[in-house]
Amino acid sequence: MTALKVFHAPQPGALTITEAIDDFTEYLTVERNCPDTTIRAYRLDIRQMADFLGDKPAIEVTMADLRGWIEHLHGTMSPASIGRKIATARTYFRFGIREGWAKDNPAKQLDMPRRDQILPKVLTEQQIVEILDLAAPGRDRAMLEVMYAGGLRVAELVGLNLEDVDLDSCTVKVFGKGGRERMCPIGQKAVDAIMVYLKTRRLLPGPLFQNYKGNRLSDRSVRTIVKKLGDATPHTLRHSYATHLLNHGAGIRDVQELLGHKSIVSTQVYTHVSEGRKKNVHEEFHPRG
Repeated sequence: MTALKVFHAPQPGALTITEAIDDFTEYLTVERNCPDTTIRAYRLDIRQMADFLGDKPAIEVTMADLRGWIEHLHGTMSPASIGRKIATARTYFRFGIREGWAKDNPAKQLDMPRRDQILPKVLTEQQIVEILDLAAPGRDRAMLEVMYAGGLRVAELVGLNLEDVDLDSCTVKVFGKGGRERMCPIGQKAVDAIMVYLKTRRLLPGPLFQNYKGNRLSDRSVRTIVKKLGDATPHTLRHSYATHLLNHGAGIRDVQELLGHKSIVSTQVYTHVSEGRKKNVHEEFHPRG
């Protein structure tokens, strides 16, 4: 069995919360193969924790310290955001125990906030059509068509290369969280939009969606483009994609695979927002429907 790698072998208790961030980042990159967006979020969470606690030595952080930090966040952040910060702290201190600059995991016993009533925002099919129609033919239209047709995360969308697109089979090859690869069907309308886009500029092998300098489009740029077209975000399009599939009869296991979810628990939230399907099922099968 291969031994776990110890990055810099610090002396126990020698590192403050922020001094351990670079080792933690390397761990997330090398061993966990986390995408850049996840790593940036983890680093931000740890820095915010350090700011609140005064950047004390990591080995001195207690569960009471972390509870104070989490209580401070209530009322200013959503349960989902707070839950992510708790998960970040758990991963950070678990890594610290292995590396020797933490003696235990003070975040392990923190209660995760309830998220069952925080449902993702979903657009109607008509609202999706209106947003797509507002997008200018070319890059922006192709980008939104692919994002909605394939249910892609924004990081997956901007990570697409020209060679990842198969116009004949109407699919794109996507690298999701943890570097997991999957093939996403995108349908003929998205392919048609890509073909229009490709006619407007000559792309060399490399990033599919580029900025005016020919560089890969950033996550932030995509969010800005989507926001200008309506009350939506890239993740709203992904939520809508999943819900619309369920509304039209897709099985939850199929939706899980299409979304690239590792656990079906992540997919089950869409069963709560798929009200249209519930109503249709009731009307079709209930004797008094």
